[in-house]
Order: sequence, then structure tokens, then C-alpha cells
Amino acid sequence: MDRKPIDLKEGKYVIQVEAMKKSEDETSAMSPYLSNNTILTKLSSQFYVTLMLNEEQTITGLQIKNKHDEYTNSIDQHIDTASNTRYEIFQLDEFQTILNARVQYKVEHDGKTFEGDEELRLVFDAQSIQNVDDIDFE
Repeated sequence: MDRKPIDLKEGKYVIQVEAMKKSEDETSAMSPYLSNNTILTKLSSQFYVTLMLNEEQTITGLQIKNKHDEYTNSIDQHIDTASNTRYEIFQLDEFQTILNARVQYKVEHDGKTFEGDEELRLVFDAQSIQNVDDIDFE
């Protein structure tokens, strides 16, 4: 998989995303906790990526690497307790088909608590980009 820049006109888009292991072309254990649909907004020269996390209490933290190779936290988040989801909004100077990310998690299993901090890749399907104005939601 190649990392390629994606440039768009100003607007709001939907794009498919998949959580992949950091250095292998295999699905990450994060995959079930990340919605396949991402909202991508371009305003001026900034990109805003909105990721939806399922079982939001399991994912205790999420960061995306910026162009300076630094992990950055979301600039905003919204928790929907009824659906057990969380929306995380990240601001980026550039948007590419692959973004390096880092996730912290806490899982209860058989009376034990497992915690971790893993690096992964968010792989976006450039072919799936749709302007929300062009989507028929009916």
C-alpha cells in the first residue's frame, strides 16, 4: 500500500477507512472499534478528519501523526452514550491515503483487565470518496 496525498476542493466528504497493523498488511485489532465511514472536511488549507469509535469506553485514547512526525490528540470529541460511540475530530495540514496512528485501550476479559498502547495505520480508500452533497440519504 502506498502513501499518497489526497487533495480536495473545500467541502465535506465521506471516505472509507480501515485500521491496519503498523508494519504488516493485516487488519489491526483496532478494526472492530473503528467505523468504516469517516467524515473528511476541507476548509481553506486545513483538513478535519472525524473518526467514529465503537464501544467508546474500550478505546481510552487515539492520536494521529502529523506532518512533523508527532502524535496529536483530537481537537474535539463527542460521546453518544446511547449508542456507545465516540466521535474524534483531528485537524491536519495535509491528508494522505495512510495516516500513522496510536491507540490506547482497556479491555475486560474473564475478570481481568488488559491495557495496551499500540501503533497502527489508518488506511483510507481514495476511490470511495464522496461529497456529502452528492449522497442520496433516502
